[in-house]
Amino acid sequence: MQPHLKVKKIYITSSMIIITIALLAFFSPEKALFLVDKPISEMDMKWDVSTIKQTYENVKLPYRFKDYEKNALFNATTVLPKEFPEGISILVRASMQDITVYLEGQEIFKDERIRQEFPVYPEVSMWHLITLPEQSAGKELTISYYSRIGVFQGVINEILYGTGDALIHHVIDKHMVGLIVAGFMMLVGLIAMIASFFLKHIGDQRLFYLGAFSLTSSIWMISEMRVLQWSIGNRFVLGGISYLMITLIPIALLRYLEAAVLWSYKRTIDFFVTIFFILFWGTLGLQLVGIVPFIQSAMVVNVIMGLSILWIGMTMLYEWVVKKRTLAKHYFIVSIQSASNSNL
Repeated sequence: MQPHLKVKKIYITSSMIIITIALLAFFSPEKALFLVDKPISEMDMKWDVSTIKQTYENVKLPYRFKDYEKNALFNATTVLPKEFPEGISILVRASMQDITVYLEGQEIFKDERIRQEFPVYPEVSMWHLITLPEQSAGKELTISYYSRIGVFQGVINEILYGTGDALIHHVIDKHMVGLIVAGFMMLVGLIAMIASFFLKHIGDQRLFYLGAFSLTSSIWMISEMRVLQWSIGNRFVLGGISYLMITLIPIALLRYLEAAVLWSYKRTIDFFVTIFFILFWGTLGLQLVGIVPFIQSAMVVNVIMGLSILWIGMTMLYEWVVKKRTLAKHYFIVSIQSASNSNL
């Protein structure tokens, strides 16, 4: 058999196997045989929310106080329905906040961070899974919040209730597609970076930088999906990895584009790369000494990233339209399509 026919046979056979499995899965009569298949619900009863400045009655969560009403300490209170089921847990999303939970005025849960002067580790947005005591139905439930971060003062997220395993499954299942995509990107990135050490004949490090871009992007994606806490309990990772990745992602992308298509713009790319390295160490240092938290320095990083993306787009458009470089046209179109897909 000729080599090209052998290759075609491999593609055809692989496609048939994938299509067969997909069709059988699609037409399967039972598609909900999960280990966890229990209902969860929003606590959509009426709540009273308050700061030292203002109180509002009979509101629904999520809720955000107006800027002039914000305070570091704020509360949300409701009375549980008399038919509220026994053995139930509530799932609270604390956005860089300490929380204390009371039932009929008695403290049943508390997560208060012990803050140190140096090094100052980042505030963390996290989930809290709290099992309510027996015979909680009909009793007053109060959640007290405290935050040092201005943007999250007065922010009360939605609260879910159900069995503990169902609540955990709900959070993970909600981001399952994203986790699969991020996991694939991470695997591809690692393979590309390792392969770059063996494929010296390429002549540059584009494969390494492409792998680094894929790896850092996947880490950022997983961090932003709010599920990292289920596998990692490290404060620095949960509170800082996302902010650090947004300084490293553009470095990998810029170096890859330099090797692949923008080699004549090395000085400008060196300038941007230097800026992002300074931002990486600067944001890290400012956080550790307690001067500027990650969430505030991220605004500067995002502005510089936006400028670098704008420069990349304009430069590739110039290379395509003015210098008639087909390679620049290809990269420009792919970049636009990628940006459009990421916004969907």
